[in-house]
Amino acid sequence: YEIGLKPIIVHGAGPQINEALKKSKIKPSFINGQRITDANTLKIVISELHKANENLCNELHKSDVKAYSCLTDIFKCHIKDKNLGLVGEIYETNDNKIKSLIRDNYVPVISPLGLCKNQTLNINADSAANAISKKIQPDKVIFLTSVGGIFNQNNELISNISLKDDFDDLMKSKWLHSGMRLKLEQVKNILNELPTASSVSITLDKSHIFIFPR
Repeated sequence: YEIGLKPIIVHGAGPQINEALKKSKIKPSFINGQRITDANTLKIVISELHKANENLCNELHKSDVKAYSCLTDIFKCHIKDKNLGLVGEIYETNDNKIKSLIRDNYVPVISPLGLCKNQTLNINADSAANAISKKIQPDKVIFLTSVGGIFNQNNELISNISLKDDFDDLMKSKWLHSGMRLKLEQVKNILNELPTASSVSITLDKSHIFIFPR
């Protein structure tokens, strides 16, 4: 932001949601890395995402960054899978609002929540980033994760992945857990929609993985 780039932030709140569910004595459940969301879970998801969004915006404001909170006004959805409950699949992304904010020198801070008529739905944050990337066509997409990348069966960080050469083998690997499997699928989907010069990285601090379309 300080050197003139135009960042867009899409955030989740997985650890905070899990902790809040634990306090409410609700056991988190997942299917293929996606959170099953019933009505009680959704209330907690919305609350924690709102808190995370507010915290991010406040921290950016402290650094003199013009952050703009986007909660439920970016994505329109329908129910993705009845087995997942109140989880949305995006069919429309309000990229005009994002582009307008960027033109006005704001950093959009976007929660993975969508609307289905008047019903708020939970969205997988990677899916939200995917939908925005297809519309905005960024030069670079960066995923910040708690582990900093994808690890092999020996628990060693894989420094580079060629989707053309490595994707199929990785997806067949039994040691690749469901959450990272979903992320890798999202990365492939993003790069399929971006120019060949674009890249995606998964990073934490100084550890990183660069994934190229070719």
